[in-house]
Amino acid sequence: MALGLFRRRERDPEERAGLARVEAWARAALGEGGGDILVRQIVCPDPGCTDIQTIVLITPPGRKSAAVSLNGEARALTEIDVRAALATLGF
Repeated sequence: MALGLFRRRERDPEERAGLARVEAWARAALGEGGGDILVRQIVCPDPGCTDIQTIVLITPPGRKSAAVSLNGEARALTEIDVRAALATLGF
């Protein structure tokens, strides 16, 4: 039934903390005036990826939006992981 597809689920405290850390690292990598950042975790059904991926969506002023996908849960990522992923987008 499609009704449950858009219902928000409660995130555990470690997941919230991990998402906040990834957002802070992305913000630091972009610098002052870096634009809007959205960090989410998704379930990846593809056989070639981990079960959970962390997506970082960036909307810098005056540029097109860009997104990068990192393998794994946000709580398991490091600042180096986030900066390396953003570097592939030119940030």
